[in-house]
Amino acid sequence: MQEPTSVQADVKEIEARARGWGEAHDEDHYQERKPDAHRGDVELRLRKRESGIARYSQKSYEERPIVSLDYVTFLGVNEGNLTKFLGVPFSTPTYINDFCSILSDIYYRARFELPHAPSPLRGLQNATVFGPACVQQALSNTLPFTFPSPTVTSEACLNLDVFSPAAHDPNSKFPVLVFLFGGGFEAGSSSATDFRPAVGRSILIGEPVVIVAPNYRVSAFGFLASKEVAAAGLTNLGLRDQIAALEWVQKYISAFGGDPNCVVLQDRSGSELFRGSFMVSGSPFPSPPVADGQSIYDQLVAANNCTNAGDTLDCLRQVPLGDFLATVNQTPDLFSYRAIALVWRPRVDRGLILRNPVDMVHDGAFMRVPIMIGNCDDEGTLFAYTSLNVTHVLHRLPQDLS
Repeated sequence: MQEPTSVQADVKEIEARARGWGEAHDEDHYQERKPDAHRGDVELRLRKRESGIARYSQKSYEERPIVSLDYVTFLGVNEGNLTKFLGVPFSTPTYINDFCSILSDIYYRARFELPHAPSPLRGLQNATVFGPACVQQALSNTLPFTFPSPTVTSEACLNLDVFSPAAHDPNSKFPVLVFLFGGGFEAGSSSATDFRPAVGRSILIGEPVVIVAPNYRVSAFGFLASKEVAAAGLTNLGLRDQIAALEWVQKYISAFGGDPNCVVLQDRSGSELFRGSFMVSGSPFPSPPVADGQSIYDQLVAANNCTNAGDTLDCLRQVPLGDFLATVNQTPDLFSYRAIALVWRPRVDRGLILRNPVDMVHDGAFMRVPIMIGNCDDEGTLFAYTSLNVTHVLHRLPQDLS
């Protein structure tokens, strides 16, 4: 990837911003987790940020990785034998001009909106720092374990990170792993896991891969369910975000050295957008119908004084983020029940999810792709206090997946 002369000034401007960012953020980005009596091995490697942005600023500008797509040109970071492009938008929220524009304010409506193809951006865009994570619901934190909290969150959060071997070109055709973070559909972000060791190791053993990690909406922002939401065609938005990210990968990953015909998904999704899957940390969560979420929807409507609104969904959309999030935080979270009866989860909407996934597996109505199933050490410890009898759930699942 060679750098066009026309963007040299943009590079220098981004260098200055990167230097300022590095001075203001000298803490480790990848947070340290210490083992304790309740945990097994540390799940996240202790990795130092190693002043990646500062090192980037010291390199000659000819070495900067630049990739040009049909809607934008991005400046990334070279770090040893790999390249990072961080915070790359794969969807753009709808921008609205209204009364606020009188005050030179233009703001966007990202809440309860389908993901859109990214809009064209002018100039060289900085992809050297992580983009904002999606807004997170506060967890009750009743266990000696916490999810790493993102530093910056936003409703306009549909961005992804690409980690690839530094020695690549559009003809490299490296296999691609798309990593969908876990967190019970309530928490998590693309930046919570350090993918540098995995890509670096793949290069060392002569089997280089590209890793893509997208953000997607969680909690009420991604999995609000009710008859009103269904009528608007806005169910399972978090899953739709994942699909939008996979569509972006199909269209653009070759520019980063990846092979769009060799995409492996780590977690879940659907259609022809991938060729295999690692189901690591997969769980037998039930997928009830959309109507099952009506009571929580009504609770949010009442708490935000939207009961008498002609369009309650649009009323919720207009509530200031801080106020809306405060009411979301009053709903049950991942640890509230000490069980796996989640309030925010994918639901059967007869559109994206046609019927109960367990029934679909029994009937053979699923994709025939290679699959590897695994688990994380001590993940069940999170729910050790549960009174739920999971044996009957396990007996409902097929015992032979061959």
